[in-house]
Amino acid sequence: MDGTKICVMPPKFLHLFIILFTIHGSLFAHDNQPDYLISQVDEAVNRSDEYIAQKEKRITLLRTQLRQIRDADGEYQTAFRLYEEYKPFINDSAIFYLNRCIALATASGNRERVGLCRSLLAVRCSNTGMYNEALTILGQVNPDEMGKNSLGTYYFAYVHVYGELAYYTHLAGMRRHYEAEAGTLSTAYVRRVATLRQ
Repeated sequence: MDGTKICVMPPKFLHLFIILFTIHGSLFAHDNQPDYLISQVDEAVNRSDEYIAQKEKRITLLRTQLRQIRDADGEYQTAFRLYEEYKPFINDSAIFYLNRCIALATASGNRERVGLCRSLLAVRCSNTGMYNEALTILGQVNPDEMGKNSLGTYYFAYVHVYGELAYYTHLAGMRRHYEAEAGTLSTAYVRRVATLRQ
């Protein structure tokens, strides 16, 4: 066992994620014709057990590979792929492998990877209502150590947290505050990327 806390997504949500991932690439190929879209959804629902089995097979293979890998970069890459597989499937396991990526990146001195994975971890936290944890994690990230792509993930994570806080608060004043924070961070990202291009 890898110490993962198993928290399986409720079936109705799991099916929804599988449907979206399955038909995403073909939704716009047929001009969103209602009959075609409905048939794609029906097919995805009917084959959901097959899709889940395929995902579980990929996860089992990756976990086996992870136990056999001896170089740090390969271990990071495989752990990151496990995070991506678990992300729409089991959130606790996605968090587990992100934390493993953070530990591996820290040990190898790759600060950009550390910042990227912490930013992704913050999104995982804010998706499940752990807003304080998400903000604490983002406070540990140094954006000066990140490239343009990972920097985008960092700012997205911040905007995501404040967007969630704005959506769920019942206080109008706090909603305006959170929305302002999200707007400020979006502007900061645009300016930062413009600076990197110079």
